[in-house]
Amino acid sequence: MQALNEQPSLAELRKRPHLSYSAIRSYLMCPMKYWHNYQNKSEPSHRPLALVLGSAVHQALAAYYTHCKTTGMKISPDELLDVFRDTIDRELDRPVPIKLPDDGDAGGMLDQGVAMLQVFWEKADVPEVIAVEQAFAVPLFDPTTGEQFDFPLIGAMDLLVRHKGKPLIIEHKTSARRYAGWQLELEMQPSVYKYAAEQLGFGDADLTYQILLKAKTPAIQHCKIKRTPAQIREMLETFSAIVKAIDAGHFWKNRSWACSDCQYAWLCDGDGA
Repeated sequence: MQALNEQPSLAELRKRPHLSYSAIRSYLMCPMKYWHNYQNKSEPSHRPLALVLGSAVHQALAAYYTHCKTTGMKISPDELLDVFRDTIDRELDRPVPIKLPDDGDAGGMLDQGVAMLQVFWEKADVPEVIAVEQAFAVPLFDPTTGEQFDFPLIGAMDLLVRHKGKPLIIEHKTSARRYAGWQLELEMQPSVYKYAAEQLGFGDADLTYQILLKAKTPAIQHCKIKRTPAQIREMLETFSAIVKAIDAGHFWKNRSWACSDCQYAWLCDGDGA
């Protein structure tokens, strides 16, 4: 097992040539969006509200579990909410604007996040934390040809704990609705984590999504996820095909419902690409 404290941070890994699940997901949604974001570094028109809220919640959960790891106790609810509010304040001060609701009020976003985190704090336990925001860089290869690419697959596991004697990877999510079984079955992100855990020497680690639901009455959904060797191979095949498509310069506009909130739609609609 690789020593976790010797792993570079995600910020350091991003400075080197790499591929990530986020980049792959972006390409699958729209190759032109990927090109604007990752290749051309185009100026976005805005930042989606859901991403800002999700980022602030993630920061608060990271603070909660870091406190558990260092003290063996829960962080106070006031400290937890302070992390969330401070993150929101920093996000609001950034130069790229956040796309607010039609009424232009960010207060609803703040209230929603506070309500979700209050429910989380009431229900959360104090697990045996191994690592918080555990970065990884693992080999990326084509399982059909055996070709290994010159750059790694990188990412970060939100939370790694020991549960019933085994490593358990926990991914934090925020969502407007409960995840359905078919979503969990089709998502490739769990396959990335399972593969990374094996490469890091954690063996057959368990996987769970911890989903904070953005509802009138906030709730927490916990979803156990299984991944087979066939699913991991399919993930690697998909990633390999996309790497080759990117290398070949295949970028097109994939028009869909997602265009309405895309940060680069102004470039496509204005013939900027």
